[in-house]
Amino acid sequence: MSKIIGLVIFIFGLIASFSTYNHLSPFWFQEKNKKIENLWQQDMELLIKNDKLPRQWLEISEIKVQPLSESAEKLLNEIRVPMKAKPEGNYRIEISLDDWTENNKEGIMIQYQLFDKTTQNLIWELGRTLEVELHNKK
Repeated sequence: MSKIIGLVIFIFGLIASFSTYNHLSPFWFQEKNKKIENLWQQDMELLIKNDKLPRQWLEISEIKVQPLSESAEKLLNEIRVPMKAKPEGNYRIEISLDDWTENNKEGIMIQYQLFDKTTQNLIWELGRTLEVELHNKK
């Protein structure tokens, strides 16, 4: 009886592991685009945690992402932008995105520009570069 219970627990463990593969898999086994998406999400969490974003960040109602190259446009079609707009907000964020490759490293350059929708004034900007070291190109 204990062997059957052990086998059932083992099978459920395998099912749980496979169903959450992206969260449990080591970073270096993920595909390049998934690595970049995860890095961008982690970078956003880091900016929030360290209080590096302006108070207007909570009032963004419009998000515009502009890829600066064909490869960046392809990347944008394969990843999720780690931000959500709030319809009642008074600000627009424009994000310029470009990707790059050098030696065995790839990454993205992100330029954030936050605008007041009423005045169209730029009120904040920030540039970030996120780098991924590739062990296996996918």
